[in-house]
Amino acid sequence: MASSSHSKVQVPVAAVDENPITQESSDFISEPTSNTVNRQVWEKQVMIPHILNGNTHAFAGPYPDAANAEKKIKDIFPCYPTCEPRIFVDSDFNMSFLKPGSRVLRSAPSTNAAYIKWLDKVQAKKDHFWRRHNLFDLIQLSREEPNFHTEMIIAALHFWERSTCTFHFKMGMMTPTLFDIAAIIGLRPIGPTFNPKYVSPEFSFDYENMTFSNFIQDHHITKSDEVSDEEHIAFLTYWLSHFIFCTESLHVVKRLVPMAIQIHEGKDFAFGKLILATLYDSLGKGSDALKKAEKGSDALKKAEKGTKLKLTGPMWFLQLWLNATFESNVNLFLPPMDEPRVSNRQIEGSRLALLRQRQTERQVGPAWFKQDFPATNPDDEENINEIWLAFLSPTVLSSRLGAGKQYLGLVGYQPNLVARQSGFSQFLPKSLFKNSNLIVLGNSGIHEEYFDSYLKDVEKIKYDINSFAYSNSLLCTLEFADWWSDYYKNKAIDEKVVLQRLNTDIDALGLKVPKSKVVSSTSTATTKQAKPKNSSTSTASGVSTRVRKIPASKDIPEVTETRSRKRETSPVKDTGKSKKTKANQLISTSGDTLCRT
Repeated sequence: MASSSHSKVQVPVAAVDENPITQESSDFISEPTSNTVNRQVWEKQVMIPHILNGNTHAFAGPYPDAANAEKKIKDIFPCYPTCEPRIFVDSDFNMSFLKPGSRVLRSAPSTNAAYIKWLDKVQAKKDHFWRRHNLFDLIQLSREEPNFHTEMIIAALHFWERSTCTFHFKMGMMTPTLFDIAAIIGLRPIGPTFNPKYVSPEFSFDYENMTFSNFIQDHHITKSDEVSDEEHIAFLTYWLSHFIFCTESLHVVKRLVPMAIQIHEGKDFAFGKLILATLYDSLGKGSDALKKAEKGSDALKKAEKGTKLKLTGPMWFLQLWLNATFESNVNLFLPPMDEPRVSNRQIEGSRLALLRQRQTERQVGPAWFKQDFPATNPDDEENINEIWLAFLSPTVLSSRLGAGKQYLGLVGYQPNLVARQSGFSQFLPKSLFKNSNLIVLGNSGIHEEYFDSYLKDVEKIKYDINSFAYSNSLLCTLEFADWWSDYYKNKAIDEKVVLQRLNTDIDALGLKVPKSKVVSSTSTATTKQAKPKNSSTSTASGVSTRVRKIPASKDIPEVTETRSRKRETSPVKDTGKSKKTKANQLISTSGDTLCRT
């Protein structure tokens, strides 16, 4: 779906507003009105112009076709019944995984002296190779252990909706996108789907000891400074297993050997898409696990006997994304002693990994990421448009890591649902799936023929990008705000009930916590706030960061725009007092902020 027909067309303006539509102190824009000709053009475009106050802005396409209003889509979008977020489930919480020693992120990457020595050796010989293939900066992240905030990840997981692969918050949807992959870890959003069944004509690799420590002892050749093909493949297999895909087995897994060999050979594949798809799949499984662990359930009884919630996969990227998104709300900061280490960073992940508890001009990142969009140099236009088409095109991604059928997986990628994260206006969005039979839910028992045919069908759907100069927009249409407000009111459990249940269960764990009143930032819906400004940029982090105030309907609290003004209600300070305080704060503030990395 990210491919383009490369047709150059004049995209009709979708709406013209002399002034915003104001309703109860919130500003909105007009939903596009179309004739048949305009609709046919908009249905193929990922950027659709509209005008407000004489300034050109952009809706994130594609424009929904007539089928989007049919009951079969309304019944599954924006939430397929079995995929609803845990926060919508009307039952008590089981927070037993917050007990000390639970190790929810047991497979999270960690570094050690033996690995650093091996990395130093391999890097001395493969530095230029890694840079040429856009991997150097990502590999350097393995030198640092990200500061994981388990409560933040668990809080976010309660809002995950699996069929749309988005977090469902009061103001709308949010999710990590391919733009975030590029901004945080510097990987391109383009390339062919990874094929684990590829067999190299030159290289093969096998091993016996799979534990991380034994693997390094067996394959780090200390008697020579040279790095053989086998040692490089072994290093990449370890890196992929431990630092990128963070496998549940806590071993170096053989299913990633084909990927390591392809990287060693310099074969091109969509590595960024694969990491994002695997994260989506991991979040879906984690969300399902949360919903199963309810009071009185078999899963809870097992949990009480020692079986604990375990989150695997690239949760490190989710942590970096949450750090960028909620940095100001949960008082994350970079210790002064770490500032020199990241002052010359090439990817933003280097800084985000070091944030501790307490972006849209693109100032940090690979050269291709920092180029102007729309392109100001005609010679760069084709390449830049290709990258942005991939950022913005709804499609289906493969989460397949191994050759066996048990590793087959597909997930939906729908950046049009989170338009405001990219500086685009939000209209009523188009669902990627036309009926329930087409919904893909990651690694969920599909067979090879279905996997192959689905991807082939997806590749036939082509979108276009006809870029134009535009100003960033923080607005949505009134129709979108009403649609989302109705959905959220019908689904969400009262916030006071949620926090009461949360407190009750955490109290039952017997944790010694200080008596503190948790203030919900989402309870300020009636507070009169300034209207949003349509342009301003915060670059305090060095990377282009947008933290936006999104206007909402009367049922949706306004979201703080930290670029144009200070919060009127200060976030609760996290002084490291307790897991209870932090978890409450994160759950109550996460639905109140929208920002873009």
